[in-house]
Amino acid sequence: DDRKLTLPLKLSTFLQMVMPEPKGTQDDIYSIDSEDLKSKFPIRILIAEDNKINQKLMLQTLNYFGYLPGIAQNGLEALEALKVNTYDLVFMDIQMPEMDGLEATRAINRLYQSDRPVIIAMTASALLEEKQLCFMAGVDDFFSKPAKMENIGEMIQKWGPRILGERANENPLPL
Repeated sequence: DDRKLTLPLKLSTFLQMVMPEPKGTQDDIYSIDSEDLKSKFPIRILIAEDNKINQKLMLQTLNYFGYLPGIAQNGLEALEALKVNTYDLVFMDIQMPEMDGLEATRAINRLYQSDRPVIIAMTASALLEEKQLCFMAGVDDFFSKPAKMENIGEMIQKWGPRILGERANENPLPL
């Protein structure tokens, strides 16, 4: 290895030299062709998020991957959106006004037994108790905010095959 450190030494340069590159880096997600994820997993996505900045971040990331998601400002709007359109996956903020994400998740679980969308909770808290509350309410998965491109891409890659498999089972082709 012929890498050399020069002075003055920056901490970031030093860390790059001594820390091994983790497996499954961000480059894995960025290397996905922007349309590749959508072509592999043609699913319908709803964003339930009240914060405009987080909405924009989610929207831009999903647009990058080729998706045109619906947007709901709170849990009540998410329920209304599900009545009007069929969504396969909901990115659900947990803390929203009027109806929070946990209450909306419980309502979705009551209203949609067989064709329920996958619900991925998003919260600014990384506390284990909050994560447990999310799963007790019936969410399928969880990640901490701020949402990162790789979190969103990983969730679509993780849940896309199951969603598409269930959709194929609901609409079998006639023999």
